[in-house]
Amino acid sequence: MKRRNESKSTSSPETERESSPPEGSPNDGDRGSSDVQERLAGAARDAVSAAKQQAESMYRDASSVAGETSDAIDDAANALESSGHETLSEAAAALSQRVQAFADYLEDRKLEDLVGDARSLAQRNPGLFIAGGVTLGFALSRFLKASAADASRSADIS
Repeated sequence: MKRRNESKSTSSPETERESSPPEGSPNDGDRGSSDVQERLAGAARDAVSAAKQQAESMYRDASSVAGETSDAIDDAANALESSGHETLSEAAAALSQRVQAFADYLEDRKLEDLVGDARSLAQRNPGLFIAGGVTLGFALSRFLKASAADASRSADIS
C-alpha cells in the first residue's frame, strides 16, 4: 500500500496568537459595520427630524388656511344675506363659525396633541375613524385625478 502524504499544519499555537487580534479588541470588520450602523442611525434621525419639521410646517399652514376659509365663507354668508337669501346666509354663517372653531383648535394645539386626539378618537370610535379615512382617501384620489387631468390638458394646449 502506498502511503499518502498528509499535509499537516505547520502553524504553532504561538503563530496563531500573533495573527489573531487580542481578546476584547474589535477587528476591522466590526469597526466598519459599527460605522455603517452609526451613519444609518444618524441618517434615520435626520430623516425623522426633517419629516417632523415638514409636518409641523404643513400643520401651521392648515391652520391658516382654515382661518382664511372661514373668512371666505363668512363673506359668502354676508353676500347671501344682502341678496335676500337669509336661510342660506344663516347656514353659511354657522359653517363659518365651525370652520373658525376648527382653525382656533389647530392654532391652540401642537402637532403631537392633534395626533393624540386622533388616536383617542380612533380608540373610542373605530368605525367613524375608518369611514373618515376612506372618505378622505376618496376625496384625495379625486383631487389628484382632477389635478392630473388638468395638467395633461394644459400640456396638450401648449
